Amino acid sequence: MNIRMIALDLDDTLLDHDQLISVENHDALVAAEQRGIRIVLASGRSPFGMQPYLAQLELHQREGYAVSFNGAIVMRSDTGQQLLYEGLPPDVAHDVMDWAQQRGAIIQTYHNDTIYITGENAHTHIDSSLTGMKQVVAEPGKLLDLQPIKYVFPGEPELLQQYQNELRAYLGERAGVFVSKPYFLEVMAPGADKGHGLAFLAERLGIDREQVMAVGDAANDLGMLRWAGTAVAMSNAVPEVLETADYVTERDNHHAGVAHILQQLVLI
Repeated sequence: MNIRMIALDLDDTLLDHDQLISVENHDALVAAEQRGIRIVLASGRSPFGMQPYLAQLELHQREGYAVSFNGAIVMRSDTGQQLLYEGLPPDVAHDVMDWAQQRGAIIQTYHNDTIYITGENAHTHIDSSLTGMKQVVAEPGKLLDLQPIKYVFPGEPELLQQYQNELRAYLGERAGVFVSKPYFLEVMAPGADKGHGLAFLAERLGIDREQVMAVGDAANDLGMLRWAGTAVAMSNAVPEVLETADYVTERDNHHAGVAHILQQLVLI
């Protein structure tokens, strides 16, 4: 298997239940790098929220790359230089905010190390807890002033499924709308997903898609799994991801599933 790039989701894929990269996973990725394989972290997290994991792999000290905000940003891991940036079109940002206010829905966006959010519910603390970012309750106008790269609706899974259906019908092809975790519904620029970001990076580095492996677990990983030449689903992945994958790990994210599949397919 001629793999030159491995793209890895973070939450529920590379990270265990304690939000850590295990020693097994770390060592497997280092071994892959030593064979000349490019390691790319691809996450829905902000660039700030990805920094601790880039540092663990020492990608902050040398030329490397990361796909952030589900593909809306592709950046250099050592300098932070943004090579690709695709934010929400201003008219879409305004329309989604108006839609949210009419329904009393809480909405959030990101700027540097801060999450700006229009209110609080039982799920609004989760993102801050996962990423270590500060959280500030702000007026809708403040979020619009930030020229949001994406919006996230935190809430009950059943309600978010309803919101997803309504927003897809309302926005059509003007935006991408998807559930990234059961309690997070995301709205992004049209075409901005991990597959788009990964394709941009691979072309920049002269790597064919057949030479790319992608590993993920959730709906927001589908773009890169469908694009990559080799698609790997975690055993704990959602059904749609399991159906899409070429391979499924025998172990879940809490038991170094990434390391185990790399030993089987790459480090042989």
